[in-house]
Amino acid sequence: MEQAIVTLKKLPGVLGVCVYDADLKVMINHMPPFLSEEVLLGLGVQLDEVMSLAREKLSDASEMTLHYDEVALFVHTFADKSILVFGEPSMNGRMVSYSLNMLSKPKIIEDGGSDNVAPPEVAPPQPTDFSGEIPELKQRLAKIIGPMAEIIFDDALDAWKRAGEGSFDSLLEMLRHEIDDAQKYERYLALCAETVERIRQMEQPRG
Repeated sequence: MEQAIVTLKKLPGVLGVCVYDADLKVMINHMPPFLSEEVLLGLGVQLDEVMSLAREKLSDASEMTLHYDEVALFVHTFADKSILVFGEPSMNGRMVSYSLNMLSKPKIIEDGGSDNVAPPEVAPPQPTDFSGEIPELKQRLAKIIGPMAEIIFDDALDAWKRAGEGSFDSLLEMLRHEIDDAQKYERYLALCAETVERIRQMEQPRG
């Protein structure tokens, strides 16, 4: 989990990450040094109260973003843990949310099992080299969302590489969050359906 937090901190705009246990005690602290553990404990209690209020309106609420003039706070809860992300106002909340949802997967939060024995190391899958298809993917995206397409695609691609996700579908998921419009995303998939299928066929031999 420590390594996953380090990876999360590499996202643009993220300044620090803190993980709380069920009792709101600090488990992992990768916050800037000026945020002492005492401050983090108090902040954890306050954020838990605000999240509880949010659940009174939306019972399944698991994330919350608070924007201030100079900072942004992003809270994500799962199982018996809460994660606080401290960042700049420009921090990409959708990208942070995607990364935290990946972090919440059981394979990442496992502590090694009841005997505390580390699982055997498995080499991560190597991403498919689809660099030759990127210009076409960008061109199709530009037809849907205009001149910002290249920036949006490059941001998603950089975050995908940093997250170490080998699957091309995980990149598409990041793009879906960036586009943030279901109809536009479906139109994009329709436009580049042949390219997407070609890349997926390239992935199949990897198993």
